[in-house]
Amino acid sequence: MASSPAEVKKLIGEIVEKAKLKAKNELELLKSTYNLTEISPRDLSYYARKYKEEFYSFDEEELRQYFEFDHVLDWLFEFVKNFLGVEMRKIKKSECPSAIFEYEVYFNDTQIAFFVLDPFYRAGKRQGAWADILREKDSEFLPLVINVENFSENRDGKTLLYKRDVETLFHEFGHALHAMLADSRYAQLNGFYVERDFVELPSQLMENWVKDQEALKSLAKHSETGEQIPFHMLQTQENLQTRMMGNFVLRQCELALVDMSLYDSGLPASSEELENSILEISNRYSLFPRGQEYQLYCSFLHIFGGGYGAGYYSYMRAELLEADVFQKIKENGIFSSQIGNLYRDKILAQGCRKPARELFSDFMGRDPDSKALMKKYGLIDN
Repeated sequence: MASSPAEVKKLIGEIVEKAKLKAKNELELLKSTYNLTEISPRDLSYYARKYKEEFYSFDEEELRQYFEFDHVLDWLFEFVKNFLGVEMRKIKKSECPSAIFEYEVYFNDTQIAFFVLDPFYRAGKRQGAWADILREKDSEFLPLVINVENFSENRDGKTLLYKRDVETLFHEFGHALHAMLADSRYAQLNGFYVERDFVELPSQLMENWVKDQEALKSLAKHSETGEQIPFHMLQTQENLQTRMMGNFVLRQCELALVDMSLYDSGLPASSEELENSILEISNRYSLFPRGQEYQLYCSFLHIFGGGYGAGYYSYMRAELLEADVFQKIKENGIFSSQIGNLYRDKILAQGCRKPARELFSDFMGRDPDSKALMKKYGLIDN
């Protein structure tokens, strides 16, 4: 979606100075909290985790009591029905095993897709979570889309999910919606084939409803009592999204700039030139001085063998787009069908019939802005 290396560097430049300031403040906070004169780079993540555990801790097992699988799934499907106008109708006489669920997907009382949900772990099943298209849409067949996860099922009672499981469920369903709602005659124009930094927008966007306090008040219900999640737990979850994030964002900026600079500057004449080029960028954006032992290119596999050469920035770009879109949705009401219908029509239903830049502009009415991402990570005030 970015049109040039200069655009990528401009994007990173807007964020990196704010991230560096936050990272410095967080480093000083850790040093004063734990009576340290210095913190080495290798110890920073340890103290950051320790700080969050001490001052923003919560019991994951207690929180898990508020995410019962059936309630979460019902909430998700009711939400997309009201927000996007998409209705999930369960196929009751399914030939799939009992722990795999099949649905007919309707929009305006017309079936547009089939959806399969395979949420639970079983022996021999591939690990992880993903979305896939088992059958593409064409003139004769509706698309068949699947979401796969590996949640632990309680066959003797209620299945409780960790919060990260709920985020995964919503994330993968965002991908599924992108595939099922694409209104194109041609399979290669569905939502799975948009540019890399745009393909994660619908999935990452869906995770916001697992993090937003307003949504959690109805999404998170105690599995036994039905009580709403307590305010102090909501507040802790919100605080955790911005605490000790400065160095994380700074590191992502460093990696993105190293990647783009290597591919934008021509081939180095020697390994020494490569090392010096990386060190120059890293020392500009890191809190800690790097020496010759900093052999980043030996471990930064994304940009040499991982398919992200000149594309590592897309991780941050995708988060920027998602944060920007959610900010607009939040301003209009996170349950508003009016903004939901606009998002469906301008982004999801378009698939990749237009360049991603145009899709974004059609919905937002402007180009991407980094302010929402910086607010999300606490780099600037709301």
